[in-house]
Amino acid sequence: MPSRLWTAYLTLTLVVLCTWSVTASPLGQAVIVNTAFTVKAGDAKYWNFHVGSDGANVVGRFRAEGGSGNDIKCLILDADSFENWRNGHRVKTYYNSERITVANINVNLPQGEYVLVFDNTYSVLTNKAVTADVEMRW
Repeated sequence: MPSRLWTAYLTLTLVVLCTWSVTASPLGQAVIVNTAFTVKAGDAKYWNFHVGSDGANVVGRFRAEGGSGNDIKCLILDADSFENWRNGHRVKTYYNSERITVANINVNLPQGEYVLVFDNTYSVLTNKAVTADVEMRW
C-alpha cells in the first residue's frame, strides 16, 4: 500500500510541476520585424502592430550602419501619435532611442494600435542599413 501512495504523490508532484512550468512561460509571441532593410535619407520605415487586451512586452534589438554616425532613431508610437509625428508635431513616444548605432528594446505596452518606426528623416544625404529583430510577447 505505501508504494501506491508514493506513486500517487509522485504523479501529483509531476502534474503540479509541469503545470507550473507551462504557465510560467510566455503564452504567445509575434514577430513585428526580423529583417535587414535600408532607410533612405530623409525617410522612415515603419511596421504597424496590434496589442491585445492583456497588453504585451515588445522586445528586440537593432543595429544601423551608414553615414558618419552609423545611427538611426527607433520609435514606438501609438496610432494617433504616429499620425501627428508624420505631420511634424511633437509627440509622446513609448520608446525613443534617439540617434544611436545599436540598442535593445524592452517596452511594456497596453492594449492598442502601435507603430514601430526607424527614422532617418534627419539625414539629408545618407541612407542607413538597418538590421532589426523585434517581437511581441504576451
